[in-house]
Amino acid sequence: MPNSLLTGVSGLLAHQRRLDIVANNLANLNTTAYKSSRGVFADLFYETMQPASSSNGTTIGGTNPNQIGTGVKVAQITKNFAQGNLEATGQLFDFAIDGDGFFVVNDGNNSYYTRAGAFSLDENGYLVDPATGFHVTRFGTLGEGNDPQSNTAFQVAGDSRIRVPIGTNIPGRETSTIDLNGNLESTAENPLPQILTTVAAFAVSGVAATTATLINDIDTNTTDYVAGDTLDITGTNADGSAFATTLAVGPTTTLNDLINEINSTVVGGTASMDSSGNIILTADATGISSLTLTIADATGNTGATNFLAHRMIETQEGSLGETFQGVFDFYDLQGADHSITFEFQKTDNNEWSLNFTMNPAEGSITGGSFQGIMFNDDGSIDLSSITNPATILANINGLATPQPIAVSIDALTQIASEFEIQPVQDGFAPSELVSARVNSDGIMQGVTNNGLLLPLAQLAIAKFSNVNGLSAVGSNYFLSSLNSGDAELGAAATGGRGAIRGGQLEGSNVDVAFEFTQLIVAQRGFSANARTISVADEVLEELTNIVR
Repeated sequence: MPNSLLTGVSGLLAHQRRLDIVANNLANLNTTAYKSSRGVFADLFYETMQPASSSNGTTIGGTNPNQIGTGVKVAQITKNFAQGNLEATGQLFDFAIDGDGFFVVNDGNNSYYTRAGAFSLDENGYLVDPATGFHVTRFGTLGEGNDPQSNTAFQVAGDSRIRVPIGTNIPGRETSTIDLNGNLESTAENPLPQILTTVAAFAVSGVAATTATLINDIDTNTTDYVAGDTLDITGTNADGSAFATTLAVGPTTTLNDLINEINSTVVGGTASMDSSGNIILTADATGISSLTLTIADATGNTGATNFLAHRMIETQEGSLGETFQGVFDFYDLQGADHSITFEFQKTDNNEWSLNFTMNPAEGSITGGSFQGIMFNDDGSIDLSSITNPATILANINGLATPQPIAVSIDALTQIASEFEIQPVQDGFAPSELVSARVNSDGIMQGVTNNGLLLPLAQLAIAKFSNVNGLSAVGSNYFLSSLNSGDAELGAAATGGRGAIRGGQLEGSNVDVAFEFTQLIVAQRGFSANARTISVADEVLEELTNIVR
Protein backbone atom coordinates (compact mmCIF):
# COMPACT_ATOMS: atom_id res chain seq x y z
CA MET A 1 0.00 0.00 0.00
CA PRO A 2 2.74 2.54 0.75
CA ASN A 3 4.07 1.91 -2.77
CA SER A 4 1.03 3.56 -4.33
CA LEU A 5 1.53 6.65 -2.19
CA LEU A 6 5.20 6.91 -3.18
CA THR A 7 4.36 6.24 -6.80
CA GLY A 8 1.83 9.06 -6.73
CA VAL A 9 4.38 11.33 -5.10
CA SER A 10 6.85 10.60 -7.92
CA GLY A 11 4.16 11.54 -10.42
CA LEU A 12 3.50 14.81 -8.55
CA LEU A 13 7.22 15.62 -8.54
CA ALA A 14 7.66 14.78 -12.22
CA HIS A 15 4.67 16.85 -13.31
CA GLN A 16 5.77 19.66 -11.02
CA ARG A 17 9.08 19.66 -12.93
CA ARG A 18 7.17 19.79 -16.19
CA LEU A 19 5.20 22.77 -14.88
CA ASP A 20 8.51 24.38 -13.88
CA ILE A 21 9.90 23.85 -17.39
CA VAL A 22 6.79 25.27 -19.08
CA ALA A 23 6.74 28.22 -16.69
CA ASN A 24 10.37 28.98 -17.46
CA ASN A 25 9.73 28.80 -21.19
CA LEU A 26 6.79 31.19 -20.91
CA ALA A 27 8.78 33.51 -18.66
CA ASN A 28 11.46 33.74 -21.37
CA LEU A 29 8.97 34.26 -24.16
CA ASN A 30 10.64 37.58 -25.06
CA THR A 31 14.20 36.79 -24.00
CA THR A 32 16.74 37.44 -26.76
CA ALA A 33 17.83 34.19 -28.45
CA TYR A 34 16.29 32.06 -25.68
CA LYS A 35 16.04 28.37 -26.52
CA SER A 36 13.03 26.55 -25.11
CA SER A 37 13.38 23.43 -22.95
CA ARG A 38 11.38 20.26 -22.72
CA GLY A 39 11.21 17.50 -20.12
CA VAL A 40 11.19 13.83 -21.04
CA PHE A 41 9.81 11.33 -18.49
CA ALA A 42 10.96 7.77 -17.82
CA ASP A 43 9.61 5.10 -15.50
CA LEU A 44 11.39 4.06 -12.26
CA PHE A 45 12.50 0.68 -10.98
CA TYR A 46 10.13 -2.26 -11.03
CA GLU A 47 9.21 -4.69 -8.25
CA THR A 48 9.14 -8.18 -9.72
CA MET A 49 6.31 -10.23 -8.27
CA GLN A 50 7.05 -13.24 -10.41
CA PRO A 51 9.98 -13.64 -12.79
CA ALA A 52 9.62 -14.97 -16.28
CA SER A 53 10.03 -18.69 -16.90
CA SER A 54 10.80 -20.76 -19.93
CA SER A 55 8.84 -23.69 -21.32
CA ASN A 56 9.88 -27.30 -20.64
CA GLY A 57 9.80 -27.87 -24.36
CA THR A 58 6.95 -30.38 -24.31
CA THR A 59 3.92 -29.87 -22.08
CA ILE A 60 4.29 -26.49 -20.33
CA GLY A 61 4.90 -23.14 -21.98
CA GLY A 62 6.88 -20.21 -20.63
CA THR A 63 5.40 -17.49 -18.41
CA ASN A 64 5.86 -13.70 -18.55
CA PRO A 65 7.19 -11.74 -15.60
CA ASN A 66 4.79 -9.96 -13.29
CA GLN A 67 6.17 -6.52 -12.35
CA ILE A 68 4.80 -3.43 -10.64
CA GLY A 69 6.38 -0.08 -11.37
CA THR A 70 7.40 2.31 -8.63
CA GLY A 71 6.75 5.62 -10.37
CA VAL A 72 8.15 8.16 -12.80
CA LYS A 73 11.14 10.47 -13.04
CA VAL A 74 12.33 13.30 -15.28
CA ALA A 75 14.82 11.44 -17.47
CA GLN A 76 16.17 14.44 -19.36
CA ILE A 77 15.66 18.15 -19.89
CA THR A 78 16.86 19.20 -23.33
CA LYS A 79 17.11 22.50 -25.17
CA ASN A 80 15.48 23.14 -28.53
CA PHE A 81 18.18 24.91 -30.55
CA ALA A 82 15.90 25.63 -33.52
CA GLN A 83 16.38 29.05 -35.14
CA GLY A 84 14.42 31.91 -33.62
CA ASN A 85 12.91 34.70 -35.69
CA LEU A 86 15.29 37.53 -36.64
CA GLU A 87 14.04 40.92 -35.54
CA ALA A 88 15.41 44.15 -37.05
CA THR A 89 16.60 46.65 -34.44
CA GLY A 90 18.73 49.05 -36.47
CA GLN A 91 21.28 49.14 -33.67
CA LEU A 92 24.89 49.32 -34.80
CA PHE A 93 26.21 46.47 -32.66
CA ASP A 94 23.17 44.19 -32.61
CA PHE A 95 24.18 40.94 -34.31
CA ALA A 96 22.22 37.76 -34.97
CA ILE A 97 23.38 34.36 -36.19
CA ASP A 98 21.29 33.03 -39.06
CA GLY A 99 22.07 29.32 -38.71
CA ASP A 100 24.17 27.28 -36.31
CA GLY A 101 26.85 28.57 -33.98
CA PHE A 102 27.45 30.80 -30.98
CA PHE A 103 29.15 34.11 -30.29
CA VAL A 104 32.08 33.82 -27.91
CA VAL A 105 32.56 36.13 -24.92
CA ASN A 106 35.27 36.00 -22.29
CA ASP A 107 35.50 37.26 -18.70
CA GLY A 108 39.29 37.15 -18.72
CA ASN A 109 39.42 33.55 -17.49
CA ASN A 110 36.64 31.55 -19.11
CA SER A 111 34.90 31.56 -22.47
CA TYR A 112 31.12 31.60 -22.63
CA TYR A 113 28.92 30.95 -25.63
CA THR A 114 25.77 32.84 -26.51
CA ARG A 115 23.27 33.40 -29.29
CA ALA A 116 22.30 36.83 -27.92
CA GLY A 117 24.26 39.41 -29.89
CA ALA A 118 23.11 42.64 -28.21
CA PHE A 119 26.61 44.08 -27.89
CA SER A 120 28.01 47.58 -27.40
CA LEU A 121 31.31 49.39 -26.88
CA ASP A 122 32.83 50.06 -23.49
CA GLU A 123 34.72 53.22 -22.52
CA ASN A 124 37.91 51.85 -24.12
CA GLY A 125 36.25 51.04 -27.44
CA TYR A 126 36.12 47.27 -26.91
CA LEU A 127 33.10 45.27 -28.05
CA VAL A 128 31.39 43.80 -24.98
CA ASP A 129 28.16 42.30 -23.72
CA PRO A 130 26.90 45.32 -21.75
CA ALA A 131 24.88 43.08 -19.41
CA THR A 132 28.01 41.42 -18.04
CA GLY A 133 30.96 43.40 -19.39
CA PHE A 134 32.42 40.26 -20.95
CA HIS A 135 34.51 40.93 -24.06
CA VAL A 136 33.45 39.58 -27.44
CA THR A 137 36.11 37.30 -28.96
CA ARG A 138 37.56 37.63 -32.46
CA PHE A 139 38.92 35.02 -34.85
CA GLY A 140 42.10 35.13 -36.91
CA THR A 141 44.52 38.01 -37.46
CA LEU A 142 42.31 40.38 -39.44
CA GLY A 143 42.77 43.97 -38.30
CA GLU A 144 46.28 43.49 -36.92
CA GLY A 145 47.76 45.68 -39.65
CA ASN A 146 48.63 42.87 -42.06
CA ASP A 147 45.73 43.49 -44.44
CA PRO A 148 46.75 44.89 -47.86
CA GLN A 149 43.75 47.24 -47.87
CA SER A 150 44.86 49.06 -44.73
CA ASN A 151 48.19 49.75 -43.09
CA THR A 152 46.53 50.54 -39.74
CA ALA A 153 46.57 48.04 -36.86
CA PHE A 154 43.28 48.16 -34.98
CA GLN A 155 43.83 44.95 -32.99
CA VAL A 156 46.75 43.77 -30.87
CA ALA A 157 48.32 40.45 -31.82
CA GLY A 158 47.68 37.86 -29.10
CA ASP A 159 44.70 39.79 -27.68
CA SER A 160 41.39 38.17 -28.64
CA ARG A 161 39.31 41.23 -27.75
CA ILE A 162 37.75 43.35 -30.50
CA ARG A 163 38.57 47.03 -30.48
CA VAL A 164 36.42 49.43 -32.51
CA PRO A 165 38.17 52.79 -32.11
CA ILE A 166 35.43 55.19 -33.23
CA GLY A 167 36.93 58.66 -33.69
CA THR A 168 40.42 57.39 -34.49
CA ASN A 169 42.31 59.26 -37.21
CA ILE A 170 43.24 57.01 -40.12
CA PRO A 171 46.43 58.04 -41.94
CA GLY A 172 46.23 58.30 -45.71
CA ARG A 173 48.11 56.10 -48.14
CA GLU A 174 49.64 57.10 -51.43
CA THR A 175 48.35 55.41 -54.54
CA SER A 176 50.73 52.77 -55.88
CA THR A 177 48.46 50.75 -58.20
CA ILE A 178 45.54 51.45 -60.49
CA ASP A 179 43.49 48.76 -62.21
CA LEU A 180 41.41 49.74 -65.24
CA ASN A 181 38.65 47.16 -65.48
CA GLY A 182 35.80 47.12 -67.96
CA ASN A 183 35.01 47.01 -71.64
CA LEU A 184 35.98 48.87 -74.81
CA GLU A 185 33.23 48.85 -77.41
CA SER A 186 34.24 46.61 -80.30
CA THR A 187 31.95 48.49 -82.70
CA ALA A 188 33.71 51.79 -82.07
CA GLU A 189 34.68 53.61 -85.26
CA ASN A 190 38.17 53.11 -86.65
CA PRO A 191 40.31 56.12 -87.57
CA LEU A 192 40.01 57.22 -91.22
CA PRO A 193 42.36 59.10 -93.58
CA GLN A 194 41.13 62.00 -95.72
CA ILE A 195 40.53 60.98 -99.35
CA LEU A 196 40.17 63.27 -102.39
CA THR A 197 38.80 61.80 -105.62
CA THR A 198 38.25 63.24 -109.07
CA VAL A 199 34.61 64.05 -109.59
CA ALA A 200 34.74 62.28 -112.98
CA ALA A 201 37.09 59.53 -114.08
CA PHE A 202 39.61 59.95 -116.91
CA ALA A 203 38.62 57.90 -119.93
CA VAL A 204 39.61 57.20 -123.54
CA SER A 205 36.64 56.74 -125.87
CA GLY A 206 34.56 56.00 -122.78
CA VAL A 207 36.95 53.33 -121.48
CA ALA A 208 38.68 53.92 -118.13
CA ALA A 209 42.15 55.40 -118.50
CA THR A 210 45.25 53.90 -116.90
CA THR A 211 48.47 55.48 -115.65
CA ALA A 212 50.02 54.76 -119.06
CA THR A 213 47.35 56.77 -120.89
CA LEU A 214 48.62 59.86 -122.73
CA ILE A 215 47.00 63.07 -121.55
CA ASN A 216 46.44 64.03 -125.20
CA ASP A 217 44.32 60.85 -125.61
CA ILE A 218 41.82 61.42 -122.78
CA ASP A 219 38.27 62.31 -123.76
CA THR A 220 38.33 65.72 -122.00
CA ASN A 221 41.44 66.86 -123.89
CA THR A 222 40.22 69.45 -126.41
CA THR A 223 43.58 70.39 -127.94
CA ASP A 224 46.71 68.32 -127.94
CA TYR A 225 49.60 69.57 -125.88
CA VAL A 226 52.84 70.48 -127.54
CA ALA A 227 56.34 70.94 -126.23
CA GLY A 228 56.50 73.98 -123.95
CA ASP A 229 53.01 73.58 -122.49
CA THR A 230 52.65 73.27 -118.68
CA LEU A 231 50.04 72.34 -116.08
CA ASP A 232 49.62 74.30 -112.86
CA ILE A 233 49.28 72.03 -109.79
CA THR A 234 48.26 73.86 -106.58
CA GLY A 235 46.61 73.08 -103.25
CA THR A 236 47.32 72.52 -99.57
CA ASN A 237 49.30 69.84 -97.81
CA ALA A 238 47.88 67.67 -95.06
CA ASP A 239 49.03 70.15 -92.42
CA GLY A 240 47.29 73.04 -94.22
CA SER A 241 50.39 74.61 -95.79
CA ALA A 242 50.09 75.67 -99.43
CA PHE A 243 52.02 74.16 -102.32
CA ALA A 244 52.34 75.06 -106.02
CA THR A 245 54.24 73.43 -108.86
CA THR A 246 54.15 73.02 -112.64
CA LEU A 247 54.36 69.97 -114.87
CA ALA A 248 55.79 70.26 -118.37
CA VAL A 249 53.43 68.46 -120.76
CA GLY A 250 53.73 67.46 -124.37
CA PRO A 251 52.73 64.75 -126.80
CA THR A 252 54.32 61.98 -124.66
CA THR A 253 53.13 63.05 -121.21
CA THR A 254 51.07 60.38 -119.41
CA LEU A 255 48.72 60.42 -116.46
CA ASN A 256 51.45 58.61 -114.53
CA ASP A 257 53.71 61.63 -115.05
CA LEU A 258 50.96 63.77 -113.54
CA ILE A 259 50.58 61.44 -110.55
CA ASN A 260 54.34 61.33 -109.97
CA GLU A 261 54.51 65.14 -109.96
CA ILE A 262 51.70 65.29 -107.39
CA ASN A 263 53.47 62.76 -105.17
CA SER A 264 56.78 64.63 -105.39
CA THR A 265 55.09 67.85 -104.34
CA VAL A 266 52.34 67.07 -101.83
CA VAL A 267 53.44 66.56 -98.20
CA GLY A 268 51.31 64.16 -96.16
CA GLY A 269 49.39 62.60 -99.03
CA THR A 270 49.80 60.00 -101.77
CA ALA A 271 48.21 60.06 -105.23
CA SER A 272 47.19 56.97 -107.20
CA MET A 273 44.76 55.89 -109.91
CA ASP A 274 42.00 53.38 -109.39
CA SER A 275 40.65 50.89 -111.91
CA SER A 276 37.85 53.30 -112.88
CA GLY A 277 40.29 55.95 -114.03
CA ASN A 278 39.95 58.26 -111.01
CA ILE A 279 42.94 59.98 -109.50
CA ILE A 280 42.78 59.48 -105.73
CA LEU A 281 44.76 61.52 -103.21
CA THR A 282 44.89 59.80 -99.79
CA ALA A 283 46.27 61.33 -96.60
CA ASP A 284 49.23 59.38 -95.26
CA ALA A 285 47.89 59.54 -91.70
CA THR A 286 44.45 59.08 -90.20
CA GLY A 287 42.71 61.98 -88.55
CA ILE A 288 41.90 65.51 -89.47
CA SER A 289 43.70 66.55 -92.69
CA SER A 290 43.65 69.68 -94.90
CA LEU A 291 44.52 68.20 -98.30
CA THR A 292 43.28 70.06 -101.42
CA LEU A 293 44.40 69.69 -105.05
CA THR A 294 43.71 71.70 -108.21
CA ILE A 295 45.03 70.89 -111.72
CA ALA A 296 44.71 73.51 -114.44
CA ASP A 297 46.21 74.54 -117.79
CA ALA A 298 48.85 77.22 -117.55
CA THR A 299 48.18 80.51 -119.33
CA GLY A 300 49.55 80.53 -122.89
CA ASN A 301 49.31 76.77 -123.44
CA THR A 302 48.65 75.50 -126.96
CA GLY A 303 46.96 72.36 -125.67
CA ALA A 304 43.96 72.32 -123.40
CA THR A 305 42.02 69.86 -121.20
CA ASN A 306 38.77 70.37 -119.31
CA PHE A 307 40.31 69.68 -115.88
CA LEU A 308 37.26 71.27 -114.27
CA ALA A 309 35.41 68.08 -115.16
CA HIS A 310 38.06 66.21 -113.14
CA ARG A 311 38.18 68.54 -110.13
CA MET A 312 39.13 66.87 -106.82
CA ILE A 313 36.47 66.58 -104.15
CA GLU A 314 36.60 65.12 -100.62
CA THR A 315 35.02 61.69 -100.65
CA GLN A 316 36.10 60.71 -97.14
CA GLU A 317 36.69 63.05 -94.27
CA GLY A 318 39.71 62.28 -92.14
CA SER A 319 38.89 61.37 -88.55
CA LEU A 320 40.52 59.97 -85.46
CA GLY A 321 39.30 56.70 -83.97
CA GLU A 322 36.48 56.81 -81.44
CA THR A 323 37.61 57.65 -77.93
CA PHE A 324 36.50 56.90 -74.37
CA GLN A 325 37.64 59.21 -71.61
CA GLY A 326 37.45 59.00 -67.83
CA VAL A 327 38.93 60.42 -64.66
CA PHE A 328 40.13 58.84 -61.45
CA ASP A 329 41.45 60.32 -58.24
CA PHE A 330 44.73 59.28 -56.70
CA TYR A 331 46.54 60.25 -53.52
CA ASP A 332 50.08 61.50 -53.00
CA LEU A 333 52.49 60.82 -50.15
CA GLN A 334 50.94 63.59 -48.06
CA GLY A 335 47.42 62.24 -48.53
CA ALA A 336 46.29 64.98 -50.93
CA ASP A 337 44.08 63.90 -53.78
CA HIS A 338 44.70 64.63 -57.46
CA SER A 339 43.01 63.71 -60.71
CA ILE A 340 44.36 61.81 -63.72
CA THR A 341 42.48 61.73 -67.01
CA PHE A 342 42.74 58.58 -69.09
CA GLU A 343 41.71 58.25 -72.73
CA PHE A 344 41.36 55.12 -74.84
CA GLN A 345 41.37 55.70 -78.59
CA LYS A 346 40.75 53.13 -81.29
CA THR A 347 43.65 53.08 -83.73
CA ASP A 348 42.71 50.08 -85.92
CA ASN A 349 40.68 46.90 -85.90
CA ASN A 350 41.12 45.33 -82.43
CA GLU A 351 43.78 47.92 -81.59
CA TRP A 352 43.70 50.82 -79.13
CA SER A 353 45.97 53.38 -77.55
CA LEU A 354 45.87 54.68 -73.98
CA ASN A 355 47.02 58.07 -72.72
CA PHE A 356 47.19 59.53 -69.22
CA THR A 357 47.29 63.28 -68.56
CA MET A 358 47.04 65.65 -65.62
CA ASN A 359 45.81 69.19 -65.28
CA PRO A 360 49.00 71.30 -65.59
CA ALA A 361 47.89 73.20 -62.50
CA GLU A 362 48.39 69.96 -60.53
CA GLY A 363 51.28 68.37 -62.36
CA SER A 364 52.15 66.17 -65.33
CA ILE A 365 52.50 62.53 -66.32
CA THR A 366 55.68 60.92 -67.59
CA GLY A 367 55.45 57.71 -69.60
CA GLY A 368 51.68 57.94 -69.87
CA SER A 369 51.26 56.97 -73.53
CA PHE A 370 50.70 53.35 -74.55
CA GLN A 371 50.25 52.27 -78.16
CA GLY A 372 49.35 49.01 -79.88
CA ILE A 373 47.03 47.55 -77.24
CA MET A 374 45.63 44.55 -79.10
CA PHE A 375 42.58 42.36 -78.49
CA ASN A 376 41.90 38.83 -79.63
CA ASP A 377 38.89 37.88 -81.72
CA ASP A 378 37.08 36.56 -78.63
CA GLY A 379 37.32 39.99 -76.99
CA SER A 380 40.10 39.15 -74.53
CA ILE A 381 43.18 41.32 -74.39
CA ASP A 382 46.30 40.07 -76.14
CA LEU A 383 48.69 39.95 -73.21
CA SER A 384 51.70 39.81 -75.53
CA SER A 385 50.87 43.33 -76.75
CA ILE A 386 51.06 45.00 -73.34
CA THR A 387 53.37 45.41 -70.39
CA ASN A 388 51.33 44.59 -67.33
CA PRO A 389 51.58 46.35 -65.06
CA ALA A 390 53.06 49.38 -66.78
CA THR A 391 54.42 52.19 -64.64
CA ILE A 392 53.62 55.86 -65.08
CA LEU A 393 55.16 58.70 -63.10
CA ALA A 394 52.99 61.43 -61.61
CA ASN A 395 55.01 64.64 -61.33
CA ILE A 396 53.04 66.52 -58.70
CA ASN A 397 53.61 70.24 -58.36
CA GLY A 398 55.27 70.99 -55.04
CA LEU A 399 56.70 67.49 -54.52
CA ALA A 400 60.29 66.81 -55.51
CA THR A 401 60.01 63.07 -56.17
CA PRO A 402 57.77 61.70 -58.93
CA GLN A 403 55.19 59.20 -57.71
CA PRO A 404 55.25 55.84 -59.56
CA ILE A 405 51.88 54.22 -60.21
CA ALA A 406 51.60 50.69 -61.62
CA VAL A 407 48.78 50.52 -64.17
CA SER A 408 47.11 47.16 -64.92
CA ILE A 409 44.78 46.69 -67.88
CA ASP A 410 44.91 42.90 -68.26
CA ALA A 411 41.23 42.54 -67.24
CA LEU A 412 39.93 44.71 -70.10
CA THR A 413 37.66 43.23 -72.74
CA GLN A 414 36.55 44.38 -76.20
CA ILE A 415 33.06 43.13 -76.99
CA ALA A 416 29.96 44.60 -78.63
CA SER A 417 28.80 46.29 -75.45
CA GLU A 418 28.92 49.85 -74.22
CA PHE A 419 32.08 51.52 -72.99
CA GLU A 420 32.47 50.95 -69.27
CA ILE A 421 35.75 51.47 -67.46
CA GLN A 422 35.97 51.23 -63.67
CA PRO A 423 39.25 52.48 -62.21
CA VAL A 424 40.26 50.88 -58.91
CA GLN A 425 43.18 52.40 -57.03
CA ASP A 426 44.69 51.47 -53.67
CA GLY A 427 45.27 54.88 -52.11
CA PHE A 428 43.10 56.90 -49.77
CA ALA A 429 43.04 60.24 -48.02
CA PRO A 430 43.47 60.77 -44.26
CA SER A 431 40.15 60.23 -42.53
CA GLU A 432 38.37 59.51 -39.27
CA LEU A 433 36.64 56.30 -38.21
CA VAL A 434 32.99 57.27 -37.65
CA SER A 435 31.04 54.00 -37.69
CA ALA A 436 31.21 50.26 -38.17
CA ARG A 437 29.32 47.48 -39.92
CA VAL A 438 29.43 43.71 -40.13
CA ASN A 439 29.29 41.41 -43.15
CA SER A 440 27.58 38.05 -43.34
CA ASP A 441 30.94 36.34 -42.85
CA GLY A 442 31.44 38.13 -39.54
CA ILE A 443 34.03 40.61 -40.78
CA MET A 444 33.60 43.92 -38.98
CA GLN A 445 34.46 46.93 -41.12
CA GLY A 446 35.18 50.43 -39.97
CA VAL A 447 33.49 53.21 -41.93
CA THR A 448 35.43 56.45 -42.33
CA ASN A 449 34.05 59.92 -42.95
CA ASN A 450 35.14 59.70 -46.60
CA GLY A 451 33.31 56.42 -47.19
CA LEU A 452 36.30 54.10 -46.91
CA LEU A 453 35.68 50.60 -45.53
CA LEU A 454 38.55 49.21 -43.46
CA PRO A 455 38.67 45.66 -42.00
CA LEU A 456 38.64 45.83 -38.19
CA ALA A 457 38.28 42.23 -37.03
CA GLN A 458 36.36 39.02 -37.60
CA LEU A 459 33.87 37.69 -35.09
CA ALA A 460 34.67 34.24 -33.69
CA ILE A 461 31.80 31.78 -34.11
CA ALA A 462 31.87 28.59 -32.05
CA LYS A 463 30.49 25.27 -33.20
CA PHE A 464 29.96 22.13 -31.11
CA SER A 465 29.58 18.51 -32.07
CA ASN A 466 26.73 18.17 -29.52
CA VAL A 467 24.97 21.44 -28.70
CA ASN A 468 22.58 19.62 -26.34
CA GLY A 469 25.59 18.84 -24.17
CA LEU A 470 26.11 22.54 -23.37
CA SER A 471 25.41 23.75 -19.85
CA ALA A 472 23.18 26.81 -19.52
CA VAL A 473 24.53 29.16 -16.85
CA GLY A 474 22.16 32.12 -17.15
CA SER A 475 22.56 35.56 -18.75
CA ASN A 476 21.95 33.85 -22.11
CA TYR A 477 25.28 32.04 -21.71
CA PHE A 478 26.33 28.43 -22.14
CA LEU A 479 29.46 26.61 -21.03
CA SER A 480 31.02 23.65 -22.76
CA SER A 481 30.80 20.33 -20.95
CA LEU A 482 32.31 16.88 -21.20
CA ASN A 483 29.46 15.84 -23.48
CA SER A 484 29.32 18.92 -25.72
CA GLY A 485 32.80 18.52 -27.13
CA ASP A 486 35.31 21.34 -27.38
CA ALA A 487 34.38 24.58 -29.10
CA GLU A 488 35.46 24.73 -32.74
CA LEU A 489 36.13 28.39 -33.49
CA GLY A 490 35.89 29.66 -37.04
CA ALA A 491 34.49 32.33 -39.34
CA ALA A 492 30.78 32.78 -39.90
CA ALA A 493 29.26 31.17 -42.99
CA THR A 494 32.00 28.50 -43.05
CA GLY A 495 32.11 24.91 -41.85
CA GLY A 496 28.38 24.72 -41.17
CA ARG A 497 28.33 27.94 -39.15
CA GLY A 498 25.54 30.42 -39.74
CA ALA A 499 25.81 33.85 -41.33
CA ILE A 500 25.87 37.09 -39.34
CA ARG A 501 23.03 39.58 -39.71
CA GLY A 502 23.90 43.09 -38.57
CA GLY A 503 21.28 45.36 -37.02
CA GLN A 504 19.16 42.35 -36.00
CA LEU A 505 18.61 40.17 -32.94
CA GLU A 506 17.38 36.61 -32.71
CA GLY A 507 14.10 36.21 -30.87
CA SER A 508 13.02 33.45 -28.49
CA ASN A 509 11.91 30.22 -30.15
CA VAL A 510 9.21 29.53 -27.52
CA ASP A 511 5.95 28.33 -29.12
CA VAL A 512 3.20 29.81 -26.95
CA ALA A 513 0.46 27.51 -28.24
CA PHE A 514 2.57 24.43 -27.61
CA GLU A 515 3.53 25.61 -24.12
CA PHE A 516 -0.09 26.26 -23.19
CA THR A 517 -0.91 22.75 -24.33
CA GLN A 518 1.92 21.38 -22.21
CA LEU A 519 0.63 23.45 -19.30
CA ILE A 520 -2.75 21.74 -19.53
CA VAL A 521 -1.14 18.30 -19.88
CA ALA A 522 1.06 18.91 -16.85
CA GLN A 523 -1.89 20.17 -14.82
CA ARG A 524 -3.97 17.11 -15.69
CA GLY A 525 -1.06 14.80 -14.89
CA PHE A 526 -0.52 16.50 -11.55
CA SER A 527 -4.24 16.24 -10.73
CA ALA A 528 -4.33 12.55 -11.68
CA ASN A 529 -1.38 11.73 -9.43
CA ALA A 530 -2.86 13.76 -6.59
CA ARG A 531 -6.02 11.65 -6.97
CA THR A 532 -3.88 8.48 -6.72
CA ILE A 533 -2.53 9.66 -3.39
CA SER A 534 -5.98 10.57 -2.07
CA VAL A 535 -7.43 7.19 -3.06
CA ALA A 536 -4.50 5.36 -1.48
CA ASP A 537 -5.04 7.42 1.66
CA GLU A 538 -8.72 6.44 1.75
CA VAL A 539 -7.81 2.77 1.38
CA LEU A 540 -5.33 3.05 4.27
CA GLU A 541 -8.01 4.71 6.36
CA GLU A 542 -10.41 1.83 5.63
CA LEU A 543 -7.72 -0.61 6.65
CA THR A 544 -7.17 1.29 9.87
CA ASN A 545 -10.90 1.20 10.63
CA ILE A 546 -10.94 -2.60 10.19
CA VAL A 547 -8.23 -2.90 12.80
CA ARG A 548 -10.31 -0.80 15.20
